[in-house]
Amino acid sequence: MPAPLPAPNCIRSAVVMNLGDFGDVLNIFHTRWSTDGPYDSTQLNAVSTLVATAFGAHFAPLLSTDLGLSRCDSRDLSVAMGGDGTYSYAGGSTGSIAQPSLPANVALVVSWKEFTSYRGGHPRTYLSGIPRTTQADPQHINTTYQGDIQGGATDFIAAIAAASGGGLPGTAELCVVHYHSAHVALNPPSVFAILRASVNTRLDSQRRRLGA
Repeated sequence: MPAPLPAPNCIRSAVVMNLGDFGDVLNIFHTRWSTDGPYDSTQLNAVSTLVATAFGAHFAPLLSTDLGLSRCDSRDLSVAMGGDGTYSYAGGSTGSIAQPSLPANVALVVSWKEFTSYRGGHPRTYLSGIPRTTQADPQHINTTYQGDIQGGATDFIAAIAAASGGGLPGTAELCVVHYHSAHVALNPPSVFAILRASVNTRLDSQRRRLGA
């Protein structure tokens, strides 16, 4: 498969976690910046720090201490063969709820909403490390926890938008990058801002974000 075409102003960040025997549980986010690339290592490290810190502040407090936080890796998408940056969480960083996690293949989905009716796949985040105590029945979490995750996702969007300085390449918005439409490669890719998040109570599968 050929490499994706460059997406101007965009950086991809992957929050890397571990849960049980799985050492490569990923949540992937995209940001669009006010200053276009190519981005240097200082800027990419700063973006990694931002995304990791925002995830740690707004999602990790809602997840089980069984979920370990490893690092955040960022890649420059604005050019072909863009550079990389990273941020490492302090040793022992975990979720904050001291309750056992649901199995590693179970996830709660955050659906990110964009201003388009694109039918090629919409952005989602599969959160692992869901505390067992939030489960209402075999298929669902309780509505209180649903609201907590909804609030965390909303605050995550705001944290990305509010960040500036510290080596960052301008200001940013959480976004989605679409590389294809109707099976045709887009040149350049279409980039849409994430406007809000939606969380329902249904439990889903984490298998597509496990590295083992």
